[in-house]
Amino acid sequence: MSSHTNSHCIQSIPASIFALTISGTLAYGAACVVNPSTTPPALDPALRRTVVVTAMTDASVFSAADFSLGRTLGNIIKTAPGMVDTQAERIALLTGLVRSFRATNHVNPDSQVTFPLPPRLAEAALDPVALLDPANPNGMKVVGLFNRYDLAPADFKTCGEHRIVYAKNSSNQLDRFLLIFEAALDNPRPDLGAEGCRPIAQFWDSLKTKTGSDLATSLSKFYYDGLAPGIEPVVHFTNYGMPFGQVRGNLFKQQPWQLREWRISLSADGAPAFVPVTVKTNPLHSLYAAPTIGENPGIAALRQQFQAEFVGSRIAELVAVDQGGIANPEPQADLLFQLGAAFPNRFNGFESTSQNNPPHPNENPREIATQDLRNKITQRLSQTGIGSACQLTQEHILNRAGALSCAGCHQLNAGQPVAPGVNWPESLQFVHIDEAGKLSNALELFFLPARQQNLARHLQATPASPPSPANTLSAARGVRQKVLTLNSDQSRLTAINSLSEMERLVQAARSAEQATPGAFISIRRPH
Repeated sequence: MSSHTNSHCIQSIPASIFALTISGTLAYGAACVVNPSTTPPALDPALRRTVVVTAMTDASVFSAADFSLGRTLGNIIKTAPGMVDTQAERIALLTGLVRSFRATNHVNPDSQVTFPLPPRLAEAALDPVALLDPANPNGMKVVGLFNRYDLAPADFKTCGEHRIVYAKNSSNQLDRFLLIFEAALDNPRPDLGAEGCRPIAQFWDSLKTKTGSDLATSLSKFYYDGLAPGIEPVVHFTNYGMPFGQVRGNLFKQQPWQLREWRISLSADGAPAFVPVTVKTNPLHSLYAAPTIGENPGIAALRQQFQAEFVGSRIAELVAVDQGGIANPEPQADLLFQLGAAFPNRFNGFESTSQNNPPHPNENPREIATQDLRNKITQRLSQTGIGSACQLTQEHILNRAGALSCAGCHQLNAGQPVAPGVNWPESLQFVHIDEAGKLSNALELFFLPARQQNLARHLQATPASPPSPANTLSAARGVRQKVLTLNSDQSRLTAINSLSEMERLVQAARSAEQATPGAFISIRRPH
Protein backbone atom coordinates (compact mmCIF):
# COMPACT_ATOMS: atom_id res chain seq x y z
CA MET A 1 0.00 0.00 0.00
CA SER A 2 1.34 3.39 -0.98
CA SER A 3 2.21 6.14 1.49
CA HIS A 4 0.92 9.70 1.35
CA THR A 5 3.39 12.33 2.52
CA ASN A 6 0.83 14.98 3.51
CA SER A 7 -1.04 12.90 6.04
CA HIS A 8 -2.07 15.71 8.38
CA CYS A 9 -3.63 18.14 5.89
CA ILE A 10 -7.01 16.56 6.39
CA GLN A 11 -8.99 19.78 6.70
CA SER A 12 -8.03 20.92 3.19
CA ILE A 13 -8.63 17.59 1.48
CA PRO A 14 -11.95 17.23 -0.37
CA ALA A 15 -14.01 14.12 0.03
CA SER A 16 -13.42 13.14 -3.59
CA ILE A 17 -9.83 12.07 -2.97
CA PHE A 18 -11.03 9.33 -0.68
CA ALA A 19 -12.75 7.51 -3.53
CA LEU A 20 -11.62 3.97 -4.18
CA THR A 21 -9.36 3.27 -7.10
CA ILE A 22 -10.64 1.24 -10.02
CA SER A 23 -8.91 -1.82 -8.62
CA GLY A 24 -11.02 -1.50 -5.45
CA THR A 25 -8.20 -0.52 -3.09
CA LEU A 26 -7.73 2.78 -1.32
CA ALA A 27 -5.92 5.38 -3.36
CA TYR A 28 -3.93 6.35 -0.26
CA GLY A 29 -2.29 4.47 2.53
CA ALA A 30 -3.63 4.25 6.06
CA ALA A 31 -2.84 6.56 8.96
CA CYS A 32 -4.56 4.66 11.68
CA VAL A 33 -6.45 6.67 14.28
CA VAL A 34 -4.90 6.42 17.72
CA ASN A 35 -5.88 7.52 21.20
CA PRO A 36 -3.65 10.39 22.42
CA SER A 37 -1.42 9.61 25.37
CA THR A 38 -2.92 12.46 27.40
CA THR A 39 -6.46 13.81 27.74
CA PRO A 40 -6.83 16.98 25.66
CA PRO A 41 -7.35 20.15 27.72
CA ALA A 42 -10.63 22.05 27.71
CA LEU A 43 -10.68 25.61 26.36
CA ASP A 44 -9.93 28.45 28.72
CA PRO A 45 -13.01 30.60 29.53
CA ALA A 46 -12.16 33.42 27.11
CA LEU A 47 -11.68 31.17 24.07
CA ARG A 48 -14.66 29.10 25.10
CA ARG A 49 -16.94 32.13 24.70
CA THR A 50 -16.02 32.30 21.01
CA VAL A 51 -17.90 29.03 20.44
CA VAL A 52 -20.40 28.70 23.31
CA VAL A 53 -22.01 30.73 26.09
CA THR A 54 -23.92 28.75 28.71
CA ALA A 55 -26.13 29.37 31.72
CA MET A 56 -23.57 27.59 33.88
CA THR A 57 -20.53 29.67 32.93
CA ASP A 58 -22.15 32.98 31.94
CA ALA A 59 -25.39 33.15 33.92
CA SER A 60 -25.30 36.97 33.99
CA VAL A 61 -25.75 37.05 30.21
CA PHE A 62 -29.20 35.51 30.48
CA SER A 63 -30.29 37.73 33.35
CA ALA A 64 -29.06 40.89 31.62
CA ALA A 65 -30.71 40.24 28.25
CA ASP A 66 -33.85 38.49 27.03
CA PHE A 67 -33.16 35.25 25.15
CA SER A 68 -36.49 33.69 26.10
CA LEU A 69 -38.41 31.25 23.93
CA GLY A 70 -41.14 33.87 23.68
CA ARG A 71 -38.76 36.46 22.24
CA THR A 72 -37.37 33.93 19.78
CA LEU A 73 -40.82 32.95 18.53
CA GLY A 74 -41.73 36.64 18.43
CA ASN A 75 -38.77 37.44 16.17
CA ILE A 76 -39.69 34.55 13.87
CA ILE A 77 -43.24 35.91 13.64
CA LYS A 78 -42.45 39.59 13.11
CA THR A 79 -39.84 38.90 10.42
CA ALA A 80 -42.42 36.98 8.34
CA PRO A 81 -44.13 39.14 5.67
CA GLY A 82 -47.24 40.88 6.94
CA MET A 83 -47.08 39.39 10.43
CA VAL A 84 -47.32 41.19 13.77
CA ASP A 85 -45.84 39.69 16.92
CA THR A 86 -48.46 39.07 19.60
CA GLN A 87 -48.75 36.63 22.47
CA ALA A 88 -51.60 34.90 20.63
CA GLU A 89 -49.39 34.38 17.57
CA ARG A 90 -46.59 32.99 19.72
CA ILE A 91 -48.98 30.51 21.33
CA ALA A 92 -50.39 29.52 17.94
CA LEU A 93 -46.91 28.92 16.50
CA LEU A 94 -45.79 26.78 19.43
CA THR A 95 -49.11 24.91 19.46
CA GLY A 96 -48.36 23.64 15.96
CA LEU A 97 -45.12 22.08 17.15
CA VAL A 98 -46.81 20.45 20.13
CA ARG A 99 -49.61 19.03 17.98
CA SER A 100 -47.08 17.43 15.63
CA PHE A 101 -46.40 14.82 18.33
CA ARG A 102 -49.77 13.23 17.54
CA ALA A 103 -48.65 12.03 14.09
CA THR A 104 -48.24 8.30 13.42
CA ASN A 105 -46.41 8.54 10.08
CA HIS A 106 -44.88 10.95 7.59
CA VAL A 107 -43.92 10.69 3.93
CA ASN A 108 -40.23 11.11 3.13
CA PRO A 109 -40.19 13.89 0.48
CA ASP A 110 -37.31 12.37 -1.49
CA SER A 111 -38.28 8.69 -1.55
CA GLN A 112 -42.06 9.30 -1.30
CA VAL A 113 -42.18 6.32 1.08
CA THR A 114 -44.37 6.51 4.18
CA PHE A 115 -42.25 6.03 7.31
CA PRO A 116 -43.87 4.94 10.60
CA LEU A 117 -43.70 7.29 13.57
CA PRO A 118 -44.70 6.47 17.15
CA PRO A 119 -46.95 9.18 18.62
CA ARG A 120 -45.64 11.11 21.63
CA LEU A 121 -48.80 11.67 23.66
CA ALA A 122 -46.99 13.05 26.72
CA GLU A 123 -45.32 15.74 24.62
CA ALA A 124 -48.60 16.33 22.77
CA ALA A 125 -50.16 17.22 26.13
CA LEU A 126 -47.65 20.01 26.84
CA ASP A 127 -49.24 23.41 27.42
CA PRO A 128 -47.78 26.06 25.05
CA VAL A 129 -48.80 28.86 27.42
CA ALA A 130 -46.80 27.28 30.25
CA LEU A 131 -43.83 26.55 27.98
CA LEU A 132 -43.60 30.24 27.08
CA ASP A 133 -43.31 31.30 30.73
CA PRO A 134 -39.74 30.70 32.03
CA ALA A 135 -41.00 31.06 35.63
CA ASN A 136 -43.62 28.34 35.21
CA PRO A 137 -42.69 24.88 36.55
CA ASN A 138 -43.28 23.66 32.98
CA GLY A 139 -41.70 26.67 31.30
CA MET A 140 -38.73 26.70 28.93
CA LYS A 141 -35.52 28.47 29.87
CA VAL A 142 -32.46 29.28 27.76
CA VAL A 143 -29.39 27.22 28.71
CA GLY A 144 -26.89 27.88 25.92
CA LEU A 145 -25.89 29.78 22.77
CA PHE A 146 -23.70 27.91 20.30
CA ASN A 147 -21.51 29.14 17.45
CA ARG A 148 -21.57 26.57 14.63
CA TYR A 149 -19.65 28.61 12.07
CA ASP A 150 -17.92 25.31 11.33
CA LEU A 151 -21.09 24.16 9.52
CA ALA A 152 -20.64 26.73 6.73
CA PRO A 153 -20.68 25.16 3.26
CA ALA A 154 -17.60 25.40 1.05
CA ASP A 155 -19.27 28.11 -1.06
CA PHE A 156 -20.24 30.09 2.06
CA LYS A 157 -23.81 30.66 0.88
CA THR A 158 -24.49 30.69 4.61
CA CYS A 159 -22.20 31.59 7.49
CA GLY A 160 -22.82 28.37 9.40
CA GLU A 161 -25.42 27.92 12.11
CA HIS A 162 -25.97 29.89 15.29
CA ARG A 163 -28.01 28.11 17.90
CA ILE A 164 -30.13 28.69 21.00
CA VAL A 165 -30.91 25.79 23.34
CA TYR A 166 -33.96 25.77 25.62
CA ALA A 167 -34.73 23.25 28.35
CA LYS A 168 -37.96 22.74 30.26
CA ASN A 169 -37.95 23.28 34.01
CA SER A 170 -37.83 19.58 34.84
CA SER A 171 -38.99 17.88 38.00
CA ASN A 172 -37.46 14.45 37.29
CA GLN A 173 -35.85 12.27 34.62
CA LEU A 174 -39.23 11.58 33.01
CA ASP A 175 -40.10 15.26 32.75
CA ARG A 176 -37.47 16.57 30.35
CA PHE A 177 -37.95 18.46 27.09
CA LEU A 178 -35.36 20.45 25.13
CA LEU A 179 -35.57 22.50 21.94
CA ILE A 180 -32.64 23.77 19.91
CA PHE A 181 -33.17 26.53 17.34
CA GLU A 182 -30.49 26.09 14.68
CA ALA A 183 -30.45 29.17 12.45
CA ALA A 184 -28.51 29.04 9.17
CA LEU A 185 -27.41 32.66 8.81
CA ASP A 186 -27.41 33.82 5.20
CA ASN A 187 -24.18 35.31 3.84
CA PRO A 188 -24.81 39.09 3.67
CA ARG A 189 -22.39 39.34 0.70
CA PRO A 190 -22.54 36.05 -1.20
CA ASP A 191 -20.62 37.69 -4.04
CA LEU A 192 -17.58 37.75 -1.71
CA GLY A 193 -17.76 34.10 -0.66
CA ALA A 194 -15.91 33.47 2.61
CA GLU A 195 -15.10 37.17 3.00
CA GLY A 196 -18.81 37.95 3.12
CA CYS A 197 -19.03 35.91 6.32
CA ARG A 198 -15.96 37.45 7.95
CA PRO A 199 -17.99 39.93 10.09
CA ILE A 200 -19.86 37.01 11.67
CA ALA A 201 -16.60 35.17 12.42
CA GLN A 202 -15.08 38.36 13.81
CA PHE A 203 -18.12 38.90 16.02
CA TRP A 204 -17.75 35.52 17.73
CA ASP A 205 -14.00 35.99 18.07
CA SER A 206 -14.55 39.37 19.73
CA LEU A 207 -16.48 37.75 22.58
CA LYS A 208 -13.27 36.51 24.18
CA THR A 209 -12.73 40.03 25.51
CA LYS A 210 -16.31 40.56 26.74
CA THR A 211 -18.14 39.62 29.93
CA GLY A 212 -21.29 40.53 31.84
CA SER A 213 -23.66 43.13 30.38
CA ASP A 214 -21.29 43.91 27.49
CA LEU A 215 -21.37 40.26 26.44
CA ALA A 216 -25.15 40.09 26.90
CA THR A 217 -25.78 43.22 24.83
CA SER A 218 -23.56 42.02 21.99
CA LEU A 219 -25.18 38.61 21.82
CA SER A 220 -28.69 40.03 22.04
CA LYS A 221 -28.02 42.38 19.12
CA PHE A 222 -26.49 39.57 17.05
CA TYR A 223 -29.37 37.17 17.63
CA TYR A 224 -32.36 39.52 17.52
CA ASP A 225 -31.40 42.77 15.77
CA GLY A 226 -28.52 42.01 13.43
CA LEU A 227 -24.89 43.06 13.65
CA ALA A 228 -25.15 45.89 11.13
CA PRO A 229 -27.25 47.09 8.21
CA GLY A 230 -27.30 44.32 5.64
CA ILE A 231 -26.64 41.61 8.22
CA GLU A 232 -29.94 40.16 9.34
CA PRO A 233 -30.60 38.89 12.87
CA VAL A 234 -29.92 35.24 13.56
CA VAL A 235 -33.52 34.77 14.71
CA HIS A 236 -35.40 35.32 11.47
CA PHE A 237 -38.15 33.15 10.04
CA THR A 238 -36.15 32.34 6.89
CA ASN A 239 -33.18 31.03 8.89
CA TYR A 240 -35.04 28.01 10.27
CA GLY A 241 -35.80 26.23 7.04
CA MET A 242 -36.54 28.76 4.29
CA PRO A 243 -34.54 27.02 2.93
CA PHE A 244 -31.74 26.27 5.42
CA GLY A 245 -31.64 25.74 9.17
CA GLN A 246 -34.00 23.78 11.42
CA VAL A 247 -35.33 23.26 14.94
CA ARG A 248 -34.66 20.02 16.78
CA GLY A 249 -36.19 18.52 19.92
CA ASN A 250 -34.82 16.18 22.56
CA LEU A 251 -37.81 14.46 24.15
CA PHE A 252 -38.22 12.56 27.38
CA LYS A 253 -41.71 13.20 28.65
CA GLN A 254 -42.30 9.52 27.95
CA GLN A 255 -40.06 6.60 27.12
CA PRO A 256 -38.18 5.98 24.93
CA TRP A 257 -35.94 9.05 24.73
CA GLN A 258 -36.29 10.45 21.22
CA LEU A 259 -35.06 13.26 19.00
CA ARG A 260 -37.07 14.97 16.24
CA GLU A 261 -36.69 17.79 13.75
CA TRP A 262 -38.80 20.59 12.25
CA ARG A 263 -38.37 23.54 9.94
CA ILE A 264 -40.29 26.80 9.74
CA SER A 265 -42.56 27.21 6.73
CA LEU A 266 -45.58 29.38 6.03
CA SER A 267 -49.23 28.39 6.30
CA ALA A 268 -51.81 29.40 3.70
CA ASP A 269 -52.63 32.56 5.67
CA GLY A 270 -48.97 33.61 5.71
CA ALA A 271 -48.28 32.76 9.36
CA PRO A 272 -45.06 30.88 10.22
CA ALA A 273 -45.60 27.22 11.08
CA PHE A 274 -43.50 24.31 12.35
CA VAL A 275 -43.32 21.48 9.81
CA PRO A 276 -41.93 18.05 10.83
CA VAL A 277 -39.01 16.97 8.63
CA THR A 278 -36.60 14.06 8.50
CA VAL A 279 -33.85 13.89 11.10
CA LYS A 280 -30.66 14.33 9.08
CA THR A 281 -27.93 11.63 8.95
CA ASN A 282 -30.45 9.33 10.63
CA PRO A 283 -31.31 6.51 8.22
CA LEU A 284 -34.47 4.68 9.20
CA HIS A 285 -33.19 2.05 11.61
CA SER A 286 -34.99 -0.83 9.90
CA LEU A 287 -32.86 -0.28 6.78
CA TYR A 288 -29.94 -1.86 8.64
CA ALA A 289 -32.06 -4.74 9.88
CA ALA A 290 -33.83 -7.76 8.41
CA PRO A 291 -37.32 -7.38 6.88
CA THR A 292 -40.28 -7.63 9.20
CA ILE A 293 -43.68 -9.17 8.56
CA GLY A 294 -46.15 -6.71 7.11
CA GLU A 295 -43.69 -3.86 6.55
CA ASN A 296 -44.26 -1.24 3.87
CA PRO A 297 -43.02 -2.60 0.50
CA GLY A 298 -41.44 0.79 -0.10
CA ILE A 299 -39.22 0.30 2.94
CA ALA A 300 -38.22 -3.17 1.68
CA ALA A 301 -37.11 -1.62 -1.62
CA LEU A 302 -35.22 1.15 0.18
CA ARG A 303 -33.41 -1.44 2.31
CA GLN A 304 -31.77 -3.00 -0.73
CA GLN A 305 -30.68 0.42 -2.02
CA PHE A 306 -29.45 1.55 1.38
CA GLN A 307 -27.34 -1.51 2.10
CA ALA A 308 -25.84 -1.51 -1.40
CA GLU A 309 -24.92 2.18 -1.10
CA PHE A 310 -23.62 1.66 2.44
CA VAL A 311 -21.11 -0.90 1.22
CA GLY A 312 -20.36 0.82 -2.08
CA SER A 313 -20.05 4.44 -0.90
CA ARG A 314 -20.56 5.05 2.83
CA ILE A 315 -17.70 2.82 4.03
CA ALA A 316 -15.19 4.87 2.01
CA GLU A 317 -16.53 8.04 3.66
CA LEU A 318 -16.49 6.51 7.13
CA VAL A 319 -12.80 5.57 6.83
CA ALA A 320 -11.75 8.77 5.04
CA VAL A 321 -9.86 10.05 8.07
CA ASP A 322 -7.84 6.81 8.25
CA GLN A 323 -5.57 7.90 5.40
CA GLY A 324 -2.03 9.15 4.85
CA GLY A 325 1.15 7.41 5.87
CA ILE A 326 1.19 4.59 8.39
CA ALA A 327 4.18 6.24 10.09
CA ASN A 328 1.99 9.23 10.97
CA PRO A 329 -1.03 8.07 12.96
CA GLU A 330 -3.96 10.46 13.17
CA PRO A 331 -5.04 11.63 16.62
CA GLN A 332 -8.40 10.70 18.02
CA ALA A 333 -9.68 14.27 17.73
CA ASP A 334 -9.32 14.21 13.94
CA LEU A 335 -11.62 11.22 13.65
CA LEU A 336 -14.21 12.61 16.06
CA PHE A 337 -14.43 15.99 14.31
CA GLN A 338 -13.93 14.91 10.68
CA LEU A 339 -16.09 11.78 10.68
CA GLY A 340 -18.96 11.98 8.22
CA ALA A 341 -21.08 10.02 5.77
CA ALA A 342 -23.35 11.43 3.08
CA PHE A 343 -26.53 9.49 3.82
CA PRO A 344 -29.09 10.63 1.21
CA ASN A 345 -32.23 12.14 2.67
CA ARG A 346 -34.44 9.54 1.02
CA PHE A 347 -33.28 7.09 3.70
CA ASN A 348 -33.73 9.40 6.70
CA GLY A 349 -36.54 8.74 9.18
CA PHE A 350 -38.56 11.24 11.19
CA GLU A 351 -37.26 10.27 14.62
CA SER A 352 -34.03 9.12 16.22
CA THR A 353 -34.49 7.01 19.34
CA SER A 354 -31.60 6.85 21.77
CA GLN A 355 -33.07 4.41 24.26
CA ASN A 356 -33.73 0.70 23.75
CA ASN A 357 -37.08 0.26 25.45
CA PRO A 358 -39.32 -2.59 24.20
CA PRO A 359 -41.68 -2.63 22.43
CA HIS A 360 -39.93 0.18 20.55
CA PRO A 361 -37.30 -1.43 18.30
CA ASN A 362 -33.59 -1.15 18.91
CA GLU A 363 -32.09 1.53 16.63
CA ASN A 364 -28.37 0.88 17.17
CA PRO A 365 -26.82 -0.18 13.82
CA ARG A 366 -24.17 -2.23 15.62
CA GLU A 367 -26.85 -4.37 17.24
CA ILE A 368 -29.45 -4.67 14.48
CA ALA A 369 -27.43 -4.93 11.24
CA THR A 370 -28.03 -8.15 9.33
CA GLN A 371 -25.27 -10.74 9.17
CA ASP A 372 -25.17 -10.29 5.41
CA LEU A 373 -24.47 -6.56 5.80
CA ARG A 374 -21.80 -7.26 8.40
CA ASN A 375 -20.12 -9.77 6.10
CA LYS A 376 -20.13 -7.32 3.19
CA ILE A 377 -18.60 -4.61 5.40
CA THR A 378 -15.83 -6.99 6.46
CA GLN A 379 -15.24 -7.98 2.84
CA ARG A 380 -15.06 -4.34 1.76
CA LEU A 381 -12.57 -3.49 4.51
CA SER A 382 -10.44 -6.39 3.37
CA GLN A 383 -10.63 -5.38 -0.29
CA THR A 384 -9.53 -1.83 0.41
CA GLY A 385 -6.73 -2.87 2.74
CA ILE A 386 -7.85 -0.46 5.46
CA GLY A 387 -9.17 -3.31 7.59
CA SER A 388 -5.84 -5.06 8.01
CA ALA A 389 -3.78 -1.86 8.01
CA CYS A 390 -5.70 -0.28 10.87
CA GLN A 391 -7.38 -3.35 12.38
CA LEU A 392 -10.78 -1.89 11.61
CA THR A 393 -13.76 -4.23 11.88
CA GLN A 394 -17.41 -4.15 10.88
CA GLU A 395 -18.18 -3.22 14.48
CA HIS A 396 -16.06 -0.07 14.19
CA ILE A 397 -17.79 0.89 10.94
CA LEU A 398 -21.28 0.35 12.32
CA ASN A 399 -20.38 2.30 15.47
CA ARG A 400 -19.13 5.17 13.31
CA ALA A 401 -22.34 5.15 11.29
CA GLY A 402 -24.35 5.07 14.50
CA ALA A 403 -22.38 7.91 16.06
CA LEU A 404 -23.38 10.17 13.15
CA SER A 405 -27.04 9.85 14.12
CA CYS A 406 -28.61 11.99 16.83
CA ALA A 407 -29.36 8.93 18.95
CA GLY A 408 -25.87 7.53 18.54
CA CYS A 409 -24.01 10.71 19.41
CA HIS A 410 -26.35 11.46 22.32
CA GLN A 411 -26.36 7.99 23.83
CA LEU A 412 -26.25 4.73 21.88
CA ASN A 413 -22.64 4.94 20.68
CA ALA A 414 -21.15 6.91 23.57
CA GLY A 415 -18.17 4.98 24.92
CA GLN A 416 -18.28 2.49 22.03
CA PRO A 417 -15.16 1.64 19.96
CA VAL A 418 -14.77 3.46 16.63
CA ALA A 419 -11.16 2.33 16.16
CA PRO A 420 -8.85 0.03 18.14
CA GLY A 421 -8.44 1.69 21.55
CA VAL A 422 -10.54 4.72 20.53
CA ASN A 423 -14.09 5.16 21.84
CA TRP A 424 -16.73 7.71 20.89
CA PRO A 425 -16.76 10.34 23.69
CA GLU A 426 -19.37 10.40 26.41
CA SER A 427 -22.50 12.53 26.48
CA LEU A 428 -24.37 13.65 29.61
CA GLN A 429 -26.77 10.71 29.40
CA PHE A 430 -28.89 11.56 26.35
CA VAL A 431 -27.92 15.25 26.14
CA HIS A 432 -24.79 17.31 25.43
CA ILE A 433 -26.04 20.29 27.44
CA ASP A 434 -28.32 19.83 30.43
CA GLU A 435 -30.89 21.98 32.19
CA ALA A 436 -28.17 23.74 34.21
CA GLY A 437 -26.04 24.52 31.16
CA LYS A 438 -23.44 21.84 31.89
CA LEU A 439 -21.71 20.46 28.80
CA SER A 440 -20.65 16.92 27.97
CA ASN A 441 -17.05 15.72 27.78
CA ALA A 442 -17.57 15.21 24.06
CA LEU A 443 -18.14 18.96 23.69
CA GLU A 444 -15.65 20.20 26.25
CA LEU A 445 -12.68 18.04 25.24
CA PHE A 446 -13.17 17.45 21.52
CA PHE A 447 -15.80 19.34 19.56
CA LEU A 448 -15.49 22.83 21.10
CA PRO A 449 -11.66 22.97 20.78
CA ALA A 450 -11.91 21.84 17.15
CA ARG A 451 -14.54 24.49 16.38
CA GLN A 452 -12.49 27.21 18.07
CA GLN A 453 -9.35 26.23 16.16
CA ASN A 454 -11.21 26.34 12.86
CA LEU A 455 -12.61 29.78 13.68
CA ALA A 456 -9.14 31.11 14.54
CA ARG A 457 -7.51 29.62 11.44
CA HIS A 458 -10.27 31.00 9.25
CA LEU A 459 -9.72 34.52 10.55
CA GLN A 460 -5.95 34.22 10.10
CA ALA A 461 -6.18 32.90 6.55
CA THR A 462 -5.48 35.00 3.49
CA PRO A 463 -8.80 36.13 1.99
CA ALA A 464 -9.91 33.79 -0.75
CA SER A 465 -10.92 34.88 -4.22
CA PRO A 466 -14.64 35.62 -4.62
CA PRO A 467 -16.71 32.83 -6.15
CA SER A 468 -17.59 32.78 -9.82
CA PRO A 469 -20.64 34.87 -10.78
CA ALA A 470 -22.73 31.73 -11.28
CA ASN A 471 -22.46 30.95 -7.57
CA THR A 472 -23.03 34.38 -6.07
CA LEU A 473 -26.82 34.24 -5.61
CA SER A 474 -27.76 32.86 -2.24
CA ALA A 475 -30.36 30.11 -2.47
CA ALA A 476 -31.99 31.55 0.63
CA ARG A 477 -32.49 34.87 -1.14
CA GLY A 478 -34.18 33.13 -4.04
CA VAL A 479 -36.66 31.53 -1.68
CA ARG A 480 -37.22 34.84 0.07
CA GLN A 481 -38.12 36.51 -3.18
CA LYS A 482 -40.75 33.83 -3.66
CA VAL A 483 -42.07 34.48 -0.16
CA LEU A 484 -42.33 38.21 -0.79
CA THR A 485 -44.49 37.58 -3.85
CA LEU A 486 -47.16 35.95 -1.69
CA ASN A 487 -49.97 38.47 -1.69
CA SER A 488 -52.33 38.58 1.26
CA ASP A 489 -55.11 39.48 -1.17
CA GLN A 490 -54.70 36.25 -3.11
CA SER A 491 -57.47 33.69 -3.04
CA ARG A 492 -56.86 30.75 -0.75
CA LEU A 493 -56.34 28.45 -3.75
CA THR A 494 -53.81 30.81 -5.33
CA ALA A 495 -51.99 31.16 -2.02
CA ILE A 496 -51.82 27.40 -1.59
CA ASN A 497 -50.44 27.02 -5.13
CA SER A 498 -47.83 29.70 -4.45
CA LEU A 499 -46.82 27.99 -1.21
CA SER A 500 -46.53 24.66 -3.03
CA GLU A 501 -44.12 26.21 -5.51
CA MET A 502 -42.16 27.79 -2.68
CA GLU A 503 -41.95 24.43 -0.91
CA ARG A 504 -40.63 22.83 -4.09
CA LEU A 505 -37.87 25.45 -4.23
CA VAL A 506 -37.07 24.89 -0.56
CA GLN A 507 -36.79 21.11 -0.94
CA ALA A 508 -34.57 21.47 -4.01
CA ALA A 509 -32.29 23.92 -2.21
CA ARG A 510 -32.06 21.72 0.89
CA SER A 511 -31.26 18.63 -1.17
CA ALA A 512 -28.50 20.49 -3.02
CA GLU A 513 -27.14 21.86 0.25
CA GLN A 514 -26.86 18.41 1.82
CA ALA A 515 -24.63 17.36 -1.09
CA THR A 516 -22.39 20.44 -0.79
CA PRO A 517 -19.00 19.90 0.92
CA GLY A 518 -18.30 21.89 4.04
CA ALA A 519 -15.83 24.74 4.38
CA PHE A 520 -14.11 23.05 7.34
CA ILE A 521 -15.03 19.38 7.01
CA SER A 522 -15.86 17.51 3.83
CA ILE A 523 -19.12 15.94 5.02
CA ARG A 524 -20.94 18.04 7.58
CA ARG A 525 -23.09 16.45 10.26
CA PRO A 526 -25.84 18.32 12.10
CA HIS A 527 -24.93 17.61 15.73
